[in-house]
Amino acid sequence: MADPVSIEAAQQASTVAVSLNLISKSFGATLALDNVSFDIQAGSVHALLGENGAGKSTLVKLLSGLIEPDRGTIQLLGQSVRLPQPRRAHRYGIQTAFQEMTLVGDLTVLENMLLAYAPVNALGLIDRRGGERAVSAHFTELGMADI
Repeated sequence: MADPVSIEAAQQASTVAVSLNLISKSFGATLALDNVSFDIQAGSVHALLGENGAGKSTLVKLLSGLIEPDRGTIQLLGQSVRLPQPRRAHRYGIQTAFQEMTLVGDLTVLENMLLAYAPVNALGLIDRRGGERAVSAHFTELGMADI
C-alpha cells in the first residue's frame, strides 16, 4: 500500500513553479530557442537532454538571468517576471551550478564565491560585509562553519 500524501504535498505538486511560454532566443542568424514552452511543477526534478547545440545551455542561462529572451514570457508561481541579471533570478531562488568550475587563483574563497553573487547596498556598490555574512551562512548550512 502506498504511503498517504499530505494535503500540503499534493497542493505543492499541483503548483506550477516555473512556466515558459513561447520563448525564443537568437544569436545573430542562429536561432537557439524557437517558441519553447513547458511547465515545471513545484517540488519536481527535471533534466534537459539534447544534442550539442540544442539550446539547453541557452535555456538555463535565460532562467539564471544571464541572458534575456527575444520573445516569450517566464512566469514564476504564476507571476510574469523578467530576469535581466543573475541577481534578480537569485531573488526568486534560481541559481545555477555550472559544470565548468572556474576559480580565480589570486582571490580568496569568499571573493570567488562573490563573483557569482555579490550583494550590493542601496547605492549599488558591493557590500563586502553582507557578502561575508551570506557566505558564512552558506558554510554554516553545509556544516562547514569552521572553515
